[in-house]
Amino acid sequence: MLNINISTKISIGNSIIEDAISELARQYNNIFVVTGGNRTSDSKGVKKIILELKKNGTPHYLFTGISSNPTYDAIVRGVSLIKDKGFDCILSVGGGSVHDSAKLMAVLTNQEHQITDLFVESQGYKLITPDIIPVYTFPTIVGTGAEISPASLVRHDNHKRIVFSPHMFPVSAFYDLEVIHLDNSQLCMLTGFDAYIQSLEAFVSKQDNLWSDMLAKAGMKNALKGLFLLSKEPTSSIAKEMLVIASIQGLLAVAQSSVGAIHALSDPLSGIFNVHHGTALAMLASTVVKTNIRNGCINYNIPASLFSEVFPGKYSADDLPSLIDKFLREIMSNWDDIRPKIELGETSIDTLVNDSENPDMAGNPVELSATDIEDIFRNTLRLS
Repeated sequence: MLNINISTKISIGNSIIEDAISELARQYNNIFVVTGGNRTSDSKGVKKIILELKKNGTPHYLFTGISSNPTYDAIVRGVSLIKDKGFDCILSVGGGSVHDSAKLMAVLTNQEHQITDLFVESQGYKLITPDIIPVYTFPTIVGTGAEISPASLVRHDNHKRIVFSPHMFPVSAFYDLEVIHLDNSQLCMLTGFDAYIQSLEAFVSKQDNLWSDMLAKAGMKNALKGLFLLSKEPTSSIAKEMLVIASIQGLLAVAQSSVGAIHALSDPLSGIFNVHHGTALAMLASTVVKTNIRNGCINYNIPASLFSEVFPGKYSADDLPSLIDKFLREIMSNWDDIRPKIELGETSIDTLVNDSENPDMAGNPVELSATDIEDIFRNTLRLS
């Protein structure tokens, strides 16, 4: 059964921030702007939005410091400010972590819930009501689809948790191509790679269908071509638009299908070791695919063939792991140098394995044993 619901209005184009802010200034009296750390808060996108708010005479507050893998403590600080000053609208400007934080702030401002009661594992979606402050998203980097998603990922007690509700859809997402992917080219590549992985996992998921396959195939193609072109031409509007579309396609494909083991195993890397989400996916991708193939996954031929868009040739499923590694090194020539070197310390390999048995694993195309998962982590982290 298909249930297709995307209530977020999507606007894509050049120089759309000015009109967007003028429209919001007419609707709201006091606007709370959420963004990331120093690099994001000092970006062209944030500066342009703040300038437009000032030009419109709209009272506003800039809340900075949301980090990759946002913590619950940071979200609580934002909620306290929103309640204290009576903000009636939230603008999130940045990447997926910023949008996730804004959506959860919007829920917790008007609704008194314990965060642990809201997690998907606790069926928290049953508690969340429509009484949510409106959220508008302005991505400065794309890949996760968080800017149009009705879910938030939050780091709580060194675990990555999901809060979801159909009431959490942002009202609108404004993709201004002039401010997307301008800062930190390495981060742009890793975030954009998430769009590829979402589409890849949705395509081979045991929960896929014709609708998700259509979106996922297009998402993989746009992500590969967009990332490849952006690595050669960092200011290319065509590349940026491809990645915006790939991000949307990947998110919608996953919504009708699911992700799998690459995302499932990335959760403990992000939750325990605070590895950036896109980085964790890139570290795990080829090894997970190789393990899935060894365990009987037969659906990787089409994903492999799509690499002919960037590497001319004919490819089969068995080529996919090496193609993924080759692609990462092509779009980031220093990938082997910047790839995190993780030492377990007091964390046992069993903890990583246990934390990988999360809802993301349900869609993996084949069953993975605890030994399979342990081997993936050992190969990824280069453990003996």
